[in-house]
Amino acid sequence: MAAHVKVVARFRPAQVQGESLRSGDDAVIVEHHDTQSVRLTRGSDAVFTFDHVFPMDTTQAHVFDHSIKGTVNDVLQGYNGTIFAYGQTGSGKTYTMMGADIQDDHTRGIIPRLTDQVFQGILHSPPTIEYTVKVSFMEIYMEKIRDLLAPDRINLPIQEDKSKGVRVKGLSEHYMSSPDEVYDVIRRGTGVRVVSATRMNAESSRSHTIFTFTVQQRNTETGATKSGCLYLVDLAGSEKVDKTGASGQTLEEAKKINRSLSALGMVINALTDGKSAHVPYRDSKLTRILQESLGGNSRTTLIVNCSPVAYNADETLSTLRFGVRAKSIKNNARINAELSPNELRELVRKAHTQIHTYQSHIKQLETEVEAWRRGESVPMDAWTSFLGEQATSSKDASASAAVAQEQRLIDQNRSLEAELMQVRWKLEEVQMENRELKELADTAPSREAPAEVRVVETPAPRTSREQRVEEMLQALEGRQVALEPVMACMKPLLLACRQAPDFPLRMDQLEWLEEEILRTHMALSEQVMSTRIATQEMSVLQKQKQALESRNTALQQRFDLITNQIGALENGLRVGEEGAVQLAELRHMLEEHSSTHLENTSSETLHLEQLLAIRGEETVGLLRSLEDLKASHEEQRRAMTLLSAAVVRGDERGPDPACVQRLVDASRQMEKARELVTLRLREYERLKERLMEGLRERSERVVDLEMELEAMQDEYRVLLRNMDFGTQQRKMAVIERRLEQLMGVQQRLIEQNTTLKRDVALAEKRLASRADTIEELEWRLDAQNVDEAWDSSTEAHARIAKPLRGGGAESTSAATPQTARRWFFHA
Repeated sequence: MAAHVKVVARFRPAQVQGESLRSGDDAVIVEHHDTQSVRLTRGSDAVFTFDHVFPMDTTQAHVFDHSIKGTVNDVLQGYNGTIFAYGQTGSGKTYTMMGADIQDDHTRGIIPRLTDQVFQGILHSPPTIEYTVKVSFMEIYMEKIRDLLAPDRINLPIQEDKSKGVRVKGLSEHYMSSPDEVYDVIRRGTGVRVVSATRMNAESSRSHTIFTFTVQQRNTETGATKSGCLYLVDLAGSEKVDKTGASGQTLEEAKKINRSLSALGMVINALTDGKSAHVPYRDSKLTRILQESLGGNSRTTLIVNCSPVAYNADETLSTLRFGVRAKSIKNNARINAELSPNELRELVRKAHTQIHTYQSHIKQLETEVEAWRRGESVPMDAWTSFLGEQATSSKDASASAAVAQEQRLIDQNRSLEAELMQVRWKLEEVQMENRELKELADTAPSREAPAEVRVVETPAPRTSREQRVEEMLQALEGRQVALEPVMACMKPLLLACRQAPDFPLRMDQLEWLEEEILRTHMALSEQVMSTRIATQEMSVLQKQKQALESRNTALQQRFDLITNQIGALENGLRVGEEGAVQLAELRHMLEEHSSTHLENTSSETLHLEQLLAIRGEETVGLLRSLEDLKASHEEQRRAMTLLSAAVVRGDERGPDPACVQRLVDASRQMEKARELVTLRLREYERLKERLMEGLRERSERVVDLEMELEAMQDEYRVLLRNMDFGTQQRKMAVIERRLEQLMGVQQRLIEQNTTLKRDVALAEKRLASRADTIEELEWRLDAQNVDEAWDSSTEAHARIAKPLRGGGAESTSAATPQTARRWFFHA
């Protein structure tokens, strides 16, 4: 039956973490009197309508009675159900689902109250109904599924089964028989759930948790079964980083939470917009697990938890809009029932009756159609009526025919049972005769011949059994296994075949012998298979051994080669030791002479270059002085020209005294300059002569050195001819190559040694880290000894199905806790 998702809204009180409503402007909600709508005073003027709106002062019991109790009753009737809380962080989702105290009637949440109602419903059910209740508890943290009842099971995969639907592979399920056992499971799971403190919530849930109730019921009279599964989902709250102050790991958790909730919103949008052909259930593990809860076979209730303060107005508005969209989802819930054998037989009987009716109607129609085809006319009162009209008239006839057929089958069954009883009686009579014949054979040996005749008269069954045994023995021949069990089974068979009188072995004896043979054959197959596996393992080990031997041989050859090279090098060095010493001395002398000659030549060349540079500078100075003299000479020439012209014209005034004086001064300066130039030229000539003389001396020394060098080279060549230097050079080249090879081997060995040292250091660090990890794990193991002891004592007990029978309403006190015990949550 199609039905919309049930959506209720709940507003938590404002007195949380220092928040307060100082005036009416601080509140963002205005509840209407019909308790089904709410309007915000800030952010939007829209009115949001839900199935129910719970104000801030609503108690836990009121929320459960008006929104959850019906879903629990549906689960007991065989429907699937889902209840999940949605809202921003710190809006009271975990408080709504779990409560502050599991034993306090005022503050306990939906899950404890639901647990009590489930067991109360079982107690008030008819005594012919047998129930089994099992639970599971998991969380989705950072998009990884973890079993909270077995915390070591992390990152469990999701699988889809055609019969069971979407399920989490490897998730542990525990059978429950009382509410107290369920409370213990909740404490264990909640104790390992991931929580963290933020600015908005001191115990903020960092994961989505899903608590599952599975109730299976069976009618002990009819055999009919029904099952209902209830998902209780506590979603992690959506967060704004600027408000929560999340950073580091908390920030990464917030990203995963918001992404998962966004995927949930996308699924709801795809289900409600009427346009999407694809619903993205696989975008998140949360939506994948809750696939049947959103648009599938489930009766779903959504609780939207909101904050009433203006500081969270935007988040409250977003939460209410989410609830309105979710309310548009339609689910097709149906009872998960399996028919009993009697009901199936009744359906088969009805189907056979309908088939018989259809066949008779078809025959009538075919007869009438054939008559019309032949051109005959069928009277109207003989026309075949429609099947719907015949149903009312032939219903009684078909029912009576079915009853008669059933009565015939019952009579036939009774007759067969009577015949079976007669056969059994005859078998007992034959067995009694057999015993009598055995007694007669023991007491009267004279009657052995007639007995042998009777044995010969019936050889066929016994011979066939002997042949069958021989075939089995031949099939087992050649197998390298122990055949004692087979022979132990065959001996009674052969003995019975040879010693039996004229009656066959009993069927139970033959069946037992065949079972023993089959078990022995299975043992034979297992031993052959184990032999093959052992042979394969031996071949693999043999290959590894050969590889290690070849590697060892290669290393030994390499070691021998290096040893031989070292010995040859030592022999070569001993043979050419004297010639090598002379050659080294001669080479040393030649190198010293050449280096001395080069140093002297380079120093003298440098000295000459410096002198040439100095003389170049002096030449430049002389050229400048010459230019000055030329300029002065030109000026004197012009003055003399002017003076000569004045004398020729016969100027009465005569020459200018200033001009004459300049001319005299210029003549004096020119004379001095001439003397200076002459002096410098003389110095330059003397310097040039000394320089040329030094060059001649150095040239002579260079010639002498070259002659000495040629003489020493001649001596060196003579010495080489005397020492057979070619052979020595080849030996030295071989020795040098071997030395280079040894140096390369040494370098590789050094590198390998360095690598091994580095690997050893790294291995030591890893070993130390592993030792620290082992110590830490041992400490944790010691710290969890109590929990592990409890788990080991109750895990096997939890996997045992605990059937619960209805009809115990008078002992309802057994399902209700008597003493108030505090648990993990605190107010």
